[in-house]
Amino acid sequence: MISILQSIAPVIENAQDVKINQKNLEKFCNNFKGLDTSSFKPPFKSPQMSYEDKIRLDFAYNSANFCYWQEPRWSIKYQGKDIQGAFAMKAAFYRAIEDSYPLTDPSFLSHLHEAEFKNMIRGKNNLQLIPERVNHLRQVGRVLTTKYNEDVMNIIEKGKGDAINLLDEITNNFKCYDDSTNYYGHNVMFNKRAQLFVSNTENTLRVAGKEGLKKVNELTALADYKVPQILRHFGILDYSPKLVSKIDNKQIIEASSPEEIEIRAFTIETIEKMTNILKVNFPDINAIVLDKYLYHESKVIKEEMKPHHRAISTAH
Repeated sequence: MISILQSIAPVIENAQDVKINQKNLEKFCNNFKGLDTSSFKPPFKSPQMSYEDKIRLDFAYNSANFCYWQEPRWSIKYQGKDIQGAFAMKAAFYRAIEDSYPLTDPSFLSHLHEAEFKNMIRGKNNLQLIPERVNHLRQVGRVLTTKYNEDVMNIIEKGKGDAINLLDEITNNFKCYDDSTNYYGHNVMFNKRAQLFVSNTENTLRVAGKEGLKKVNELTALADYKVPQILRHFGILDYSPKLVSKIDNKQIIEASSPEEIEIRAFTIETIEKMTNILKVNFPDINAIVLDKYLYHESKVIKEEMKPHHRAISTAH
């Protein structure tokens, strides 16, 4: 199967609205002091569950984990804290488990009602793309039932301990995890949520004292809307005046349009270049870890940054 990096090559070569500022990229890498991983943890305590159930729940969660930018922002209160974005969805799933919603059971997911999902994510303000999130969860339940004997752990077993095998298994069998698109006749793959699940699974296995996944270093950055925002903030990504105007005026950019594809592709390409430079002094770094660092850093300095691009998408 063609790799994600191979698939984005035509975008990098032919892009009209996005480019890398090599000087600023190298400046960032030269000033890099290392990763502060303490900020990677969610702002709440996870409920006690087996590592298998953590993986099962994470697969369901990532099926619905996208597009949180609408204003006013949706948020939930969990463990006494107001939480937004992806962390809010994770907290909502934990709260639902505590409320006796069996989210690790494919049979339940297969027949999930929209009213049940709305109750699970109850909070302040509305969240867009509710029907799409529910359909993803139903699809996951159906495919797990028909192909994997109702257990996410059978997907892990089919991956045979290989991160890329696991990624292919997911994207080939779950349409809602297939994050690919067309750029002037070229098939381009991002697979943001599928890669996030694979990365999370690797972490969960290792924390549980189990053998992790091989080839994790072959995963790419997760092409979303927060990481390109901070790359632009550091002057590492440059946009055309036309694209700058759209983003800064908070205009919707069509999902899978050439502009959006270029932003996502250059996010991956940029993180790859940065990772290769940083490995000289930080040999343990990889694209996923650097991506996660930048994602969390974007939360810290969010007030300083210009707007991120806005696309109504189930991909990220």
